[in-house]
Amino acid sequence: MSDTDTLKPLRQFHAFTEALLELARANEWQAFEAKAAERERLIEAINDNQFLIRVAEAGLADSMREEIADIQTLNDEITHLAEATKADIAAQLKQQNHQDKAIKAYKP
Repeated sequence: MSDTDTLKPLRQFHAFTEALLELARANEWQAFEAKAAERERLIEAINDNQFLIRVAEAGLADSMREEIADIQTLNDEITHLAEATKADIAAQLKQQNHQDKAIKAYKP
């Protein structure tokens, strides 16, 4: 089995994470949610003991660590974008609330 085949589940997870980052950058949060659900199904394959044994036996633990570090970097950027979007939405809701109060104050 080649290195590429051995690490395939992890590389698929990485590709899904890259796709999620692109959706987050585009503020496509509904599509993001659907894609994230698909990505979650890959976690089982990555956490599978047989997968981890194959990686160790193939001497790919360092490659796996590097791949995981890359995924973590992508996840960190996704988290940052999600938090920025959340803060923006909260600010918009707060502004809308102030506008509603102002309108009510001036209504007879």
